[in-house]
Amino acid sequence: MDVAFVIENSYYTDAKYTSTFFAEVLDGIDISSGNLRVALVTYTSTASTLFDLNAYNASDEIRQAIESMPSTSSYSRSLNVGLEHARDNVFTSGNGDRADALNYYVFTGTGSANTDSIGRDIRSSGNSYLFALGIEFSYIY
Repeated sequence: MDVAFVIENSYYTDAKYTSTFFAEVLDGIDISSGNLRVALVTYTSTASTLFDLNAYNASDEIRQAIESMPSTSSYSRSLNVGLEHARDNVFTSGNGDRADALNYYVFTGTGSANTDSIGRDIRSSGNSYLFALGIEFSYIY
């Protein structure tokens, strides 16, 4: 299984909380067996790859990379840009995508987005699946 986490990193999100959430999720997953590869894409109005599918082989390395995710003050955000970036730049053989593995896009976002077109395009490949995560946070005072 190859998984790309596509995470909004705009003014509207708490980068520290989001990075801690994903780091803790991945702590319980065995990356070292080679059965699972993980990548991380962040997006605002543009997208970038924090790390590719073939970058890390251990959960602690991934945790360090996620926790170093920079925050941004951008008010713009486009989930389509993040999904397209993952499709075009992460899920490639050069960046660790395996032809015999299913591709999963797990994405977050705070705004509404019309992802029908890009979602259909990704699903039409036959071996790709999209999952949305709603992450809410609260502060205890």
